Order: sequence, then C-alpha cells, then structure tokens
Amino acid sequence: MSVHTYKELISKAKTCQSNVKTKYELGINYKWSYYFAKAILKPNTDIKKGSFADCKNPSGNYISRQISKSDYLKLAKNYVNYIEKNKRFPNFANYGDYQIRPRLLTIFFANILVSYAKTGKLPGEMNINSKCFTKQSETGNVVYDYFSKVTGKSYKTIDEFLAYISKYYVYEGYSDDKYSNKQVIDKKRGNCVDLLQMMMNWAKAKGYECKCIHVQCRVSGTGHVFGKFKHKTNTGGNWITRDPAAVAGGHDVHKVWCEDGYKLAENPSWFLANLNR
Repeated sequence: MSVHTYKELISKAKTCQSNVKTKYELGINYKWSYYFAKAILKPNTDIKKGSFADCKNPSGNYISRQISKSDYLKLAKNYVNYIEKNKRFPNFANYGDYQIRPRLLTIFFANILVSYAKTGKLPGEMNINSKCFTKQSETGNVVYDYFSKVTGKSYKTIDEFLAYISKYYVYEGYSDDKYSNKQVIDKKRGNCVDLLQMMMNWAKAKGYECKCIHVQCRVSGTGHVFGKFKHKTNTGGNWITRDPAAVAGGHDVHKVWCEDGYKLAENPSWFLANLNR
C-alpha cells in the first residue's frame, strides 16, 4: 500500500511553513492540505495516498483570527470527508461565516502539524491569516506605501491627502465594497466604502485615530459611510469629519455627504472585515 509516512508529512509541512515565511508562497501543491488534515486527525500515522481531482474554482474571503482546537479538528474532518466523498477538492471550506481557500488551509494545517511535531501535542488554538501570502511593508501598512509609490509624494495631513483625491479621483456609485485598496489606487475611483477603507489605511499610517460612521441619508434613504479622524498634532487632538466620496464627487475637502443622516453604526463589522484587503 502506497503511503505518505508521518516523517514525510512533517517534512513537507516544515517546507511549506518556511516557504510562506520567506517567499510568501506554499512551494508545494495545495493537495498536501488533505494529507496534513488527515495527519492532524490521526497524529503519528502514515497516511494512505489518494487520487483526487482539482478544485474547479477556488475562492474564499478574508480571515484573520485564532481557531480553537475543537474547531480546527472539526474543520479538518469536514474537509477530509468532502474530499473522500466527492473525489475532488472543494473550492473552499466553510468555517462559520468564512470561506477558506484550499491554499490557505494548506499552510494552516501545516502550522498545526509543525507545532505538534515540536511539542508532542496538538496546540490549543492556531492563527489563520489570509495576509500570510503578502509581504508586509516596512511601515506595516501596504496601502500607505503603495499610495505613496503611485503618487510619488508623502502627504502630511488628511486635507492634503483629500486635495489629491479631489484632483485625480472619481466617485463611482455602487453598493457595498467592490474594489481592493490597490484597485482603488490604480483605478482612482470608488464608492464611499472603498474610498474610505483606502483612506483609513493611509491615515492610520500617519498616526491618525479613525472611525467609520455608517448612516442612512435622510432625503434619499440610502446608506452612506464617512470618517472621523483625530491626530495629536494635525487636528489638535480633536475629532474631525471627512468624506473622500464627497470629495471625489467634486466637492471641497470639508464636504461630508449625509452628515446629518440617521446613524446606523460606528465601525460596523462588515466594514472592518475588508478594511485591509
């Protein structure tokens, strides 16, 4: 019977872990995720080789959190069961409201295996982070660095930043969020959500405290978001209200759409979930 030995699986897991840390890529086929999951469910056991078709359209959403032992064991079991039943890899694995790509599961399960190899027991919890495949910038803020690279300038204040938005950006009306921060910068356009997410990343890198305010406009009844920002020096420690969507829509840097709207939430979870994407 052809098997992957436990020793081989640990070696592959360590290779995967090293590649992600240094090269931000798996360096191994994502199909190892199946064998890693099996090894987590049956530690110190050789795993029988199988033949499974590729996933048809891998997808998933952003996730960054700790997953408990009981939850990752359930996740591994469901993943293995799906593959063995359908003879192919799923496009994603469900974990609560999250959809996790096989690629991300590969390094997640690899990290659990490596931890087991070191301690002789499964960890009580393990971190999973979609950003593990993205090299982090020296400032810790990839959006700020990319914006500075594209503009060729490093603006000091929110209003200097918005003056650039006023000159070069266009407001685009659509629901929820559509573009990543990089796409907003490349396209120089976005709706209130995408523009504010990009702006808040920039502002945080400059030392601003930031809040997203979600309102329902009194006249139109539509939803809208704008930001509140505070900086020890640039705002004198006071909160100021700014709206990149209104500015991109042709108004001056102080214009805020629906500022008197019915307040629905402050820093809503759906907004923060994709803030760094």
